[in-house]
Amino acid sequence: MTSAALGRLAANWSEIRFPILVVLAIGLAGGLMAALPAPVAVLVPLGVMGLYLFLALPLPALAWLWGLALPIWTVQGVPPAAFDLMRITMLGVLLLRARRDTNEPSAKVIHSWVIPLAALALLLLGMSLVRDDQIGVVSGYTMVLSVLASWVIAHRRVLHRHILMGFAVGATISGLVVVLQALGLPNPAASSGDIMRKPGLASTTVYMGDALAIAAVICCVLVVNRENKGSRRWLAFVGLAVSTAGLVLSGGRGGMAAAGLGLAALAVGPRTLRPAHVVVGGLLLGAGLWMASRVGVELYTIARFSGGTIGGSSTYVGGITNGRLEVNIESLRVIAAHSVFGPGISNFYASYGLTAHTTPLFFALGTGVVGGLLALVLLARLVVLLLRRPLMCGPQMATGYGIVVALATLALMEPNAPFIGMMYLPVLMISVMALQSAPSPEEESASGTKSESGYLYADHRLRTGN
Repeated sequence: MTSAALGRLAANWSEIRFPILVVLAIGLAGGLMAALPAPVAVLVPLGVMGLYLFLALPLPALAWLWGLALPIWTVQGVPPAAFDLMRITMLGVLLLRARRDTNEPSAKVIHSWVIPLAALALLLLGMSLVRDDQIGVVSGYTMVLSVLASWVIAHRRVLHRHILMGFAVGATISGLVVVLQALGLPNPAASSGDIMRKPGLASTTVYMGDALAIAAVICCVLVVNRENKGSRRWLAFVGLAVSTAGLVLSGGRGGMAAAGLGLAALAVGPRTLRPAHVVVGGLLLGAGLWMASRVGVELYTIARFSGGTIGGSSTYVGGITNGRLEVNIESLRVIAAHSVFGPGISNFYASYGLTAHTTPLFFALGTGVVGGLLALVLLARLVVLLLRRPLMCGPQMATGYGIVVALATLALMEPNAPFIGMMYLPVLMISVMALQSAPSPEEESASGTKSESGYLYADHRLRTGN
């Protein structure tokens, strides 16, 4: 009987090991709390338990949890550094536990993006350190970490689906907090923002809007994908509704524009959204906005499209276009006078109260023309990738297409997205990997085959160029 019981235990070990390990981790943490003095008695056991659980979690669950943590920056009572430490720790565990892909075409695609991104990151960091440009130094360090994270994740395609699913859930949770903030209800946000900006669980309204734009694309594809049935489809619909509400209420104009173009691209590019989807979605959105206005809910983002300032500046006043246009024209003038090394991001900020609101100009301020041109080339590569326009593709490629459109929009409207930040760059690389596995319309026509329909599980050979 003992042998039979041990045999059953061994056969079912993969299913029961996690709850057993959780119990052991809690017991270990409790023992350490009893043995150690305060405050070490709290911090050390929690750290040990967290690392222990990261090592014990099934890889898909760990990847999902890492994705969930990407758009969450602050929670009331928890220091932001704790979230940074958690993200970096989970990334290190994924690096050690997840097997790296051995697909040679995949490696070539990854290197074609990671190498120029790494060069741009090191250039920004190096020049900022030399001139003691504090904004540039922080941006450079952040970009270096983002590139490393992107390299690790890009080489592990089996995790991509789970990361995007977790990201959508994390952004939806933060979007729900935005709704609570807008309604004046109790919420766990560390900052209440101001009268026109509601950051949710992000550090700024900009990041909140950008995360919601990405989540809206992911949830939209899940909703219209007929392979999703029952509760999963309804949960995706709830995520789409909450993301849309958060976009309307947060005050983040860039995120709302990115979401609008990203969702529109799903109808024009891969044609994931059909006319019926667009009509029904438009009617639901219109009905929701009408109901919100009737009950007196302030639609902060829509209000900011027609007025207000950009950033924290009182100099560049106006809507979404003219304020950005003025500061970008001014940054061009300053860059022309300091074309070799750039004036420095902090110096420009000190003089004008904000920085250039487009990615190539942001890098040109910190690194001169060389860095600005490199950022422009990377942005152009995204545009070329979109122009390949995979027709009638599956959910994987459609999701990548919509996300790349949204992030390219942000690159034209915001200072550093999508090349700086762990929230942006890994998601961008996942989307690029999905798109570069898509055959062009000409290739589809010649081969007589359609693109894959599985969601982020495809194992196609990747194209090595754009």
